Amino acid sequence: MIPVNGEAGFNELEVLTEINIWRRKNGGISFSSATGFLMPNGAMRSPDACWISEARWSKVTTEQKKKFPPVVPNFIVEIRSASDSLKMLKAKMEEWVENGIQLGWLIDTHNKQVLIYRADGSIEIKKGFDQTLNGEDVMQGFEFDLSQLQMP
Repeated sequence: MIPVNGEAGFNELEVLTEINIWRRKNGGISFSSATGFLMPNGAMRSPDACWISEARWSKVTTEQKKKFPPVVPNFIVEIRSASDSLKMLKAKMEEWVENGIQLGWLIDTHNKQVLIYRADGSIEIKKGFDQTLNGEDVMQGFEFDLSQLQMP
């Protein structure tokens, strides 16, 4: 795994921290970008941050949890870093949707926009980091203030 730059690492931690705080109150399990997941199409992918419901996680055996778990997160976040191609990240997000995520955010820090991917195949674009995103029906009550992605 290639290390990310300071800005990307900061942004990943900001998002993951908020997901984990919500998870502690609401259940499920969350993972960082260091975790790979085996998807139904046979690919192994690792989002920058994710959350998996207790219902999905309970289907993974103890032995599978010690390897790359064969489970698709309910919610994922990908954050575009300086070395990432937007085209490549969009393709990765589409692959996540095809394999079963319910909600995904592609946070494009270069263009100050977020592409929101939903299980029904719809994509919504939110421009500007002066707003708050929410977990919709997937992570009810979860909110993330995009202004937190401004490294001091």
